[in-house]
Amino acid sequence: MGLLSELEAALRLWGTIKGQKVSDEEKELLKAARDGEDRMRGVFIQMPGDMTTFPYIQAGSKHFNFDDPRLTARYRKAFATLIKRGWVEYQGGIVFLLTADGWDAADNLD
Repeated sequence: MGLLSELEAALRLWGTIKGQKVSDEEKELLKAARDGEDRMRGVFIQMPGDMTTFPYIQAGSKHFNFDDPRLTARYRKAFATLIKRGWVEYQGGIVFLLTADGWDAADNLD
């Protein structure tokens, strides 16, 4: 399975967004990754879709998969924006990690 085109495009723009307001969806993703359990702390996974679900993002231990495909897409877009901010980096396969700046941003949310 490859990465979604939206995420591949975001990787090409890694670290290019500075100073824009952080969306509520971005905040939720950051908090979920920050608060993940055990080995899931700071980890994001692009989960594949199938005949009954759309591809979605897992942040930490939380799955951002909704019955409404529009809502699922909003969280994928927010995740792509986190990549463009340089707060998330690609590890390989379907795995992404918070960067040092990403950890700082997540820690400053509360």
